[in-house]
Amino acid sequence: MAREKFENRRLTGAINVANKFEDGTVRYWKADKAEVVQQIQSILQEYRQQGYTLTLRQLHYQMVTNNWIVNHTTSYKKLGNILDDCRYSGVVDWFAIEDRGRVPILPYSVTGIPGALEDTVDQYRLNRQEGQANIVEVWTEKDALSGILRRTSEEYHVRLVVNKGYSSSSAMYMAYQRIVENYENACKTIILYIGDHDPSGLDMVRDITERLGFMLEHGRNGITPSDCLMVVPIGLTMAQVKKYKLPPNPAKMTDSRSEEYIKKFGKICWEVDALKAPVLTGLLREHIENWVDMDAYRAMVDKETEEITELQGFIDKFNTEE
Repeated sequence: MAREKFENRRLTGAINVANKFEDGTVRYWKADKAEVVQQIQSILQEYRQQGYTLTLRQLHYQMVTNNWIVNHTTSYKKLGNILDDCRYSGVVDWFAIEDRGRVPILPYSVTGIPGALEDTVDQYRLNRQEGQANIVEVWTEKDALSGILRRTSEEYHVRLVVNKGYSSSSAMYMAYQRIVENYENACKTIILYIGDHDPSGLDMVRDITERLGFMLEHGRNGITPSDCLMVVPIGLTMAQVKKYKLPPNPAKMTDSRSEEYIKKFGKICWEVDALKAPVLTGLLREHIENWVDMDAYRAMVDKETEEITELQGFIDKFNTEE
């Protein structure tokens, strides 16, 4: 735990935040700050017990889902200020919230040969997709979800691609190369896509499919896209919105794709961040297992376990001889 206290900050008093929407309406977030602090602690504790670390945005959506806060950027910013008060005052663990966009990079190092050998055991992984007819990748527009999705993607050894909105041409070309390599190895690439239910989020499925399809058709091999690629949107769907009663957002009227979206769904949209972490990981696990040969996967995991045991024997022998 890292509840380091730096100073006393006021954690009581009244909250009264005016949230002005594009249609001219105003909704107020009125609450007792002490109760909000308790709500924050409750949500973070629940997720920590399940092994998850949330971002501020995910915390916001869990409070929205519980009708504890107004779903608006003004209230979101206020929540961030309150969270800072909690952390500086030592009532919330600093590591209970993470910033996935600002991660320092430090080169790998060890304390010596024994440490390097132990790291080899800890990190030893076979390609768990080896022998599969379908090579699965998970794509998402939301970097904030990477920490949650990564737990499941690493378990099945599938590639996690974080686009941060629409993907770049460079990233698309790299994906195209992977798809061609898979095709040459008689494998089909399955991209499981996760994004918001809003004008851009839904359109990104089309964008990915069309841009990769164009490269495949016009590239050096002239491959028919349907022979080697399938893009499967697994969330956020309208069925999931209704099932989990997710809180809505106003549709982004400045988005060039808003007109068609509003004709079909109305003037509200939903963010995938609002799904609870266990729901999201369960959804991803279900869809990965739909495309993966689980017998081949389990055989590879068993082989990996056997080789780790063998490797540990070599290390134990080396340490004894030392």
